[in-house]
Amino acid sequence: MSRANALSQASQWAAVAVLVLVALLLRSRGIDHGLPHWIEPDAELAEQVEHLRGDGQGARGAASVATYPILPTLVTMALFEAPAPLPADATLEAHLAAASKHFFDTRWAVALLSLLTLPGTFLLARRLVVSPGWALGATALTAVSFLHLNFAQQARPHAAAMAFYPWALFAMVRLHERGSAWMYAAAGAAVGLALGCLHNALALLPALLLAHLLRGRSRWLDPRALLALAALAASLWAFHPHLGDPAPPESVDQPTRSASGLVIRLGNHEIDLARFNGAGAVRIARTLWWYEPGLLALLVFAIGVLAFEVSRARRAERPPAALTIVLGYVAPYLLVLALFSDTYERFLAPVLPLLAIFAARVLERFASSGVTQGLAVRATWSAVVVFTAFTSLRLGSLRAHPDTLEQAAAWLSANIDPRTDAVRLAPIPSRMRMDSAIDLPLARSSAALESRGGPKPRYYNLWSRYQMRVRSSGLPEPRFELEWLVAAVRGGADGSPGRVLNWRENARELFASSGAKYFVIERHVQGRLVGAHAELQLALEQHAERVAHFAPDDSGFPFAFQDRDEDPGDWPHVAWRTLNADAYGPVVEIWRLREDV
Repeated sequence: MSRANALSQASQWAAVAVLVLVALLLRSRGIDHGLPHWIEPDAELAEQVEHLRGDGQGARGAASVATYPILPTLVTMALFEAPAPLPADATLEAHLAAASKHFFDTRWAVALLSLLTLPGTFLLARRLVVSPGWALGATALTAVSFLHLNFAQQARPHAAAMAFYPWALFAMVRLHERGSAWMYAAAGAAVGLALGCLHNALALLPALLLAHLLRGRSRWLDPRALLALAALAASLWAFHPHLGDPAPPESVDQPTRSASGLVIRLGNHEIDLARFNGAGAVRIARTLWWYEPGLLALLVFAIGVLAFEVSRARRAERPPAALTIVLGYVAPYLLVLALFSDTYERFLAPVLPLLAIFAARVLERFASSGVTQGLAVRATWSAVVVFTAFTSLRLGSLRAHPDTLEQAAAWLSANIDPRTDAVRLAPIPSRMRMDSAIDLPLARSSAALESRGGPKPRYYNLWSRYQMRVRSSGLPEPRFELEWLVAAVRGGADGSPGRVLNWRENARELFASSGAKYFVIERHVQGRLVGAHAELQLALEQHAERVAHFAPDDSGFPFAFQDRDEDPGDWPHVAWRTLNADAYGPVVEIWRLREDV
């Protein structure tokens, strides 16, 4: 290698290192958002960490180990120490941090793993794109990706798994080119690491098989292929411990049957074959538009350029083997997502680097067709990177500032007497998570901890569960009479069990039985209200006055972790909203009961 070429290689990797540092800074900003009072769904990784560190919940903790593979969990435990006991005079902030420890460590492990996406993207882009500059452009767009950042700051496995996809595809391309024992083992190991994070890495297997078959029929029985199989088997053994359990927990991958046909269970997701009706295509387009509008614009332009080139070509060019191998993963994966009606936004994360590489590959050729085109395309690409980076930076800034629940807690701390003014929290009016409830980062009194509306033992009530463990004697003052509203029952005159009261007919009686003066509710729109919660809101409007309102912006919509199941209707555009929102969190209101009630 010449000295000039060596310097060129060094400068390229220096640029990749800078992009990794930029991505790290973006992920570190606001990574503790919502902890410990308001956490993301599907956070079984943090529950795995808690369970394996010995602080888990018995059978429930064991079930969490069967929900997702445990590679991110093992990385978390290797990088971070278990929480230490707090001194007796610990502050509320120290207790909040202690309650968040498992969760916070897991988020950091996912964020650090996600950084591995970038060198893998650059290496893969160099095999598919001619010039280093365009390969760095694709890597830069991946480094500042808004969708990637959103999930890289969550204790969920998707951004961690995403790290290994480009590496796996790069190893497959090298496997086809060289066919050495080392490359077979490396390709199998990369797929195995991705599979150690998330089940959907199974989608890489067709590309791995294709890389082997494209070496030629005479090499199909190459015994070195067994090294890839051995690496995959090692991954299943190391990162899927429940597979060897003769009596696995309930949420393990087991096919079942429904009225509509076969249902395959992966982790805590059920895949009903009847749901492959093509509705996922809309969600793919919506996800790109909501999270990556700049990338979407580049893709539309690139597809137009490619269509024009194909229409002018006298004969179709045979794609290079490297591109064929990558398409062996991307094409089936996107087809499945497009067909599946339950496609979630996070499912698109693994293909984001590949979409950026595709756009770079096509636009590189277009840019080389003339000076004007080259300047225009490079300027557009740079503008997209800057816009996406600014949006991602803005998301981290929102998450770093007090969310709406923290604002509500600060209002209560400043405006009520915790010794005399009892507060009640309304459970979240969500069809998806009736077992959870909004919480506030405030210490609870002994009475509140022991009442029916006290701490709930569900994992999503992280702060509540922590207080239940340490009890009020270990919590600092002030301690609030803070409880969740629970159903009230009026007993029958003849000693019969009676009936559950409702807010529509028994509002005064329910307010009186609650013993509270202040009520904190989450205001929902878009038909997401469950009946009892809608009735509670109407009762508050009749018998109380709203004294505080905390919202992300003026839209009236919560600003949460996304991945919504319901029809989006007129939900605000996520990226644009990030640029204009004032806070992160649900829409929270505080109501004070009138004296005459």
